[in-house]
Amino acid sequence: MDLLIQISGVIYLLIQYYFSEVIFNFKEKHLNLLKISIILFFEILMLSIFKILSYQTLWFLALLKFTFILFKNSEIKKISFNYKFDFVNFSIFIVYLCYGYLSLISGFTIDDVLTTYIPRVNQWIQNQSVFINLDFNSYYTPILTYPLAGQFPLLIIKIFRLPDYFYFLISAYMTYQILLSIKKFLKLNEKEYRYTKFLLFLSPIILLLSSSGLTDLYFSYFLINSFYYISSFSKSNNTNYLFLSSVFAIFAINVRYHGLFVLFIVGLIILFSKRIENIYNFSKYTFFNFLILLAPNIIWQYNSGIFKLLSSNIETQLTLGGNNVVNINTELLERIDQGSVIFDFFNSLTYSSINFLFVDIPML
Repeated sequence: MDLLIQISGVIYLLIQYYFSEVIFNFKEKHLNLLKISIILFFEILMLSIFKILSYQTLWFLALLKFTFILFKNSEIKKISFNYKFDFVNFSIFIVYLCYGYLSLISGFTIDDVLTTYIPRVNQWIQNQSVFINLDFNSYYTPILTYPLAGQFPLLIIKIFRLPDYFYFLISAYMTYQILLSIKKFLKLNEKEYRYTKFLLFLSPIILLLSSSGLTDLYFSYFLINSFYYISSFSKSNNTNYLFLSSVFAIFAINVRYHGLFVLFIVGLIILFSKRIENIYNFSKYTFFNFLILLAPNIIWQYNSGIFKLLSSNIETQLTLGGNNVVNINTELLERIDQGSVIFDFFNSLTYSSINFLFVDIPML
């Protein structure tokens, strides 16, 4: 039975890809992940509202999408895979084959994934909805307050009982979409593209993130494209680029709350242009994208009282308030060497800075 569900999961992913190709008539290949993400987001949101998010309903929707694809048979003929075997592709294939095998053996090992992401996805599957409101200890409130879309790849893997290394395969596709985005952004020629592909796919941090279950790669895709389209808008003044920059920035928030920084930076660029028309259009697009991509979860969190948990967590991390500070034993503080405290603080600050610069905002 598990094997049949796993096979149906692979078919589901393929149908999702082809359906996104048919339903959206975009020629740019680096937009494929955006199309798939938006379809998956509304699909899961709709099923969650009616509390019918399950393997059966996802498979039923997949069959409906497959019927639609057959109806649009003429569009399928335009879909093709262009594969060119060379040294770069061969090197990537060998490394990913070995790394994928190791991922199959080890599974997920990152604390955040084991303590928050997977328990959260399991609760979604158990309650057949992403809108869950459970009585958790404050330590586990991220299960309720994290953005939704970041764990959707894990949800698909778990609901179809696919092996953990499928996350590695999904991440490889995300890396490919990031590569195409960088190619567009930096206008790489063929030689530069192949060199960038080699460095990107075989980068140790990319390999680590691909097998970790974390959301960094997924977030980076939306970050890069939001900046790419705001840059393209600055050069051409094409409002379609402005709309896409807003879509990528808003969806980045749906993956990680760090997306707020992306939206803030893009907003500053528009504000500094000092053109009322640009400011108005960006505000209009952002408001529209906020309503359809963020508002459903925020409204539900507010009505369920979960929004208070999020604000409480932010307050605890940004201020000296909170129960953790009140309950500290002052006698322990007197025994701590001040030099050690300063050194540990410096280490923590350095780690946070490096993580923010090279993971949250990758210097690719």
